Amino acid sequence: MHTLMGSGKNTAVKRRHRFFSRLAWIGLALGLGLELGLGGSPALACFAPPASLTVHHTDLVAETKVIVLARVIGATDKPTYNTLGDMQANRDPNRALAKFEAIEVLRGKTPPEFSLSGGSLADVDYDPYNDFDGHKSALFWDKKITRQWNQPDCQMHPDFQVGRTYLLFVDHPHWRAYEEIRGPDDLWLQAVRRSIEDPSLPSGLSLSLDAWLALSHGVFVGRVQSCDGPTLSVDEVLHGKFDSTWRYSNEEDAGYWPDGTCEIGRHYLIVAYQEEPEILPHYSASVFPVHDGLLDFGAAFRDSDIEVQAFRIQKLDDVRRRMKSRTE
Repeated sequence: MHTLMGSGKNTAVKRRHRFFSRLAWIGLALGLGLELGLGGSPALACFAPPASLTVHHTDLVAETKVIVLARVIGATDKPTYNTLGDMQANRDPNRALAKFEAIEVLRGKTPPEFSLSGGSLADVDYDPYNDFDGHKSALFWDKKITRQWNQPDCQMHPDFQVGRTYLLFVDHPHWRAYEEIRGPDDLWLQAVRRSIEDPSLPSGLSLSLDAWLALSHGVFVGRVQSCDGPTLSVDEVLHGKFDSTWRYSNEEDAGYWPDGTCEIGRHYLIVAYQEEPEILPHYSASVFPVHDGLLDFGAAFRDSDIEVQAFRIQKLDDVRRRMKSRTE
């Protein structure tokens, strides 16, 4: 658990770095940890992080006593250490704590200036996802991608940069406890506010089906051309821009296809989260087979942190009409 420490003043190129660059360093950390005899159990447990680090955002809000919007204004004199050493690129394991200036306290009490016991001041500009475009990216809401993940010791050791503003869940370490905020219209900030105001809400963000789909990089109807990837022809674009063909994965393995099979000529609705496919395609797109003109969004609705105001089963023609009406 992070502790709050007062400062003494009245006792806050294209984005190319991805999730997998962090996984690579975690893999390195695991390998070194095992090789150096640091013990396999804690590291291996991080492939299934503690449930408290990934609870739904409404539970995160409900379980946190101090929530504050704060700006990093510098560093404290006291260094912070990662218990397994710092395995991330271009980082010094002995770094100062980030000093925050409170901008707005959403819940609880905090000194005007404070630091988090595990919050380091980053010495390089390494923040692959930044604020997820004001947290309007479906990658954040649907795929649990966040600015910070747990380290190989299964604990949170978040990094911060001077001059940037973060929404901090001070006493509740969590993957989403340190998100960057760049404006009052940020969807994550709005969702947290709503969850504080009304704890009974199933989600702090409720959207119509077409508004939910519009948070993605793009949506299209495609037909499987090849099981290498697999690769689909882009037959009809409903949102965003695509080339004439699209690959689900940059790995040549049809086993990655959601239903475990690949059938040439079959039609799907593709909700793409990123411009290019990832090694693990789960983070590239959600894929919905078209059966007799119908789509089943059930799994996606369950996985998303957004409350989607729509029936699970939808007609493709209705989805088409709604998406096209948004662009007219």
